[in-house]
Amino acid sequence: MAKVPFTLTHVVFDEGDLLGYFLALVTLTPVFIVVSYLTLIVVSGFNRRLIYVFTGQLGNVAANVILKHIIKEPRPAAEHLTHFGRYGMPSNHSQFCFFTATFLLLVSINLNHLKNSRPEDSPILVFEPLHRNEYIFHAITFLICAAACIVAYSRVYLGYHTLSQVIVGCGIGITIASIWFMVLIFLRDKLSNRSKGSKEHTE
Repeated sequence: MAKVPFTLTHVVFDEGDLLGYFLALVTLTPVFIVVSYLTLIVVSGFNRRLIYVFTGQLGNVAANVILKHIIKEPRPAAEHLTHFGRYGMPSNHSQFCFFTATFLLLVSINLNHLKNSRPEDSPILVFEPLHRNEYIFHAITFLICAAACIVAYSRVYLGYHTLSQVIVGCGIGITIASIWFMVLIFLRDKLSNRSKGSKEHTE
């Protein structure tokens, strides 16, 4: 069956395959996430909290590029080598989406604690307006997690990665997001201690 490209990103799928067309659309999720990051950063007046999280995402992307050139495992389908690079381990889309999903999930799980214990400049609560309605934030988190799973599936279905490349990508994204979350918690605690120290000093 002939392969046809989804022209916006040159993601190819089997002609007449409606599921393939849908997955070609869903695989744009990383683009949507990056645009959302940049839009929120600009609209918020370059909010430091957003920049902290986006920095973690950029580190995640850099780790993927480095690992691909260390492992050098090729993609499963030869027709995908020209447009998307020859290496497929780990899957960049899966790693990217699972970083975002994991970070949002960790914030969502710890939302009440973070709201009650944060100092003013906490680098954790990056989506302040959404945190005021936790049900909306939890719903958005669920949708992002679902989208991450569909993106991971799409990479195998469309032939861009093997199952092992996707699983490893998901695992690395989860790991880096968890580490970055703990780093930001550490920074929050340092800021909190500094804030308490300055208050005691002024008193």
